[in-house]
Amino acid sequence: MSRRAAGPFVRVDVSVIPPSLIESELFGARKGPSRARTGTAPATSRPAGGGTLFLDDIENIPLEIQAKLLDVLETKRVFPVGGGEPVALAFG
Repeated sequence: MSRRAAGPFVRVDVSVIPPSLIESELFGARKGPSRARTGTAPATSRPAGGGTLFLDDIENIPLEIQAKLLDVLETKRVFPVGGGEPVALAFG
């Protein structure tokens, strides 16, 4: 019955993401000198825009990443790994 019901439902099983990649998978990443990336990588959550993002096994995320995730929920903006301008999120 919510306004997100018609949107996509994206399930991310965080227990299969290596701990060293969780932050860039959830928040996206920008090219940096210490990375082998060739450009900007969007967050895994981006396809859920307008729908629902379900993070399965969230208790497996390291505590410092859980704190960053809470900040994203509170401020409705995300800072991609590698710096740059924050990305505003539309949810609520």
